[in-house]
Amino acid sequence: MKISLLLFLLFPYVLSKTIRVDLNGSNQWMFRSGNGNSSGMATVPGDIYADLQAAGILDVDPLSGQNGVKLKWIGRTNWVYERKFNVDQAMFSKNVVLLVIRGLDTVCNVYINDEFVLANENQFHEHVINVRRYLQLGNNKLVVDFTAPVGYAYQKARTYEVSLEKNQT
Repeated sequence: MKISLLLFLLFPYVLSKTIRVDLNGSNQWMFRSGNGNSSGMATVPGDIYADLQAAGILDVDPLSGQNGVKLKWIGRTNWVYERKFNVDQAMFSKNVVLLVIRGLDTVCNVYINDEFVLANENQFHEHVINVRRYLQLGNNKLVVDFTAPVGYAYQKARTYEVSLEKNQT
């Protein structure tokens, strides 16, 4: 997940009049499980497995041996990523503030200051959204609420009347 804010003043002067606020990084993002049992600092771009390891919640390599089976609860859990950011007067006075998001994996909703901004269902789409109306002068909150991929897949399978279980022949 890679996230940044771009502010465009006037189209002909985009390159010279753009303010860029990089919302990536570590020590500014927090993650938590949907049930509140797990939480910690997050790094964006990154992934929940690395964040769980850095927080000391996972003590095994998820890619080693049968650990993927042991850790399947991670893919069955909703995860929330959150960070605060500041909007100064220069940015707040503009009509267009673009949020650029790349690599959201996979199903999630994005909120700014508790207002719904975006629904995502595809990791390979880049999203560019004018979020000016959601911003306030001073402190703002960006939340990315990820839906558990396993539960989402089963929900979609039921919608399309498809079984995700192994064939019993």
